[in-house]
Amino acid sequence: MKEHIFEWDGVLRWEGGDPIAQAQIGVSLRTLLDCFSPAHSASSSHRNSPMALERLVEIFRLEQYLAWYDSKRRIGFIVLKDGASSTSQLKAWVHILWTAQRCQSVHATSAVDYFPAMLRLLSTTLGDLSSRWEGDVSSLKVAGWDLDSASLETQSATRIWLQPGDKSV
Repeated sequence: MKEHIFEWDGVLRWEGGDPIAQAQIGVSLRTLLDCFSPAHSASSSHRNSPMALERLVEIFRLEQYLAWYDSKRRIGFIVLKDGASSTSQLKAWVHILWTAQRCQSVHATSAVDYFPAMLRLLSTTLGDLSSRWEGDVSSLKVAGWDLDSASLETQSATRIWLQPGDKSV
């Protein structure tokens, strides 16, 4: 009997319950930037992007991905860095799931301080996840999971490359 863990449309469920959010993995950096503020049509610039993106890059400096959770639309966006391993892709997916679950239960994103609150939530959930990740990976391997196959991406995805020590993208 096969267990259906990941749904085709990116639906996220907490402990098998009702859907709490969706996730998209391998999105472009532009898709993530569009979450910060709509682009000005003439210049394609983003008003809130530089500060939020710099902080996001700092939060994920040791990871092989960047992630953002749009609590208003209940969608998580995962931008993969060049060379992102299948295990890192799984970690990114779990990170968005944890963030969505905590966001739902805590309501940590008021309109007044939405960006700072979401950045704090992403940072906190990443810290919590990272502290137990190696043990979780070991447990999944013992349970027979194939963690060497990148099965979360169902289509060709975009990758970004960050120069070491550079906070710009």
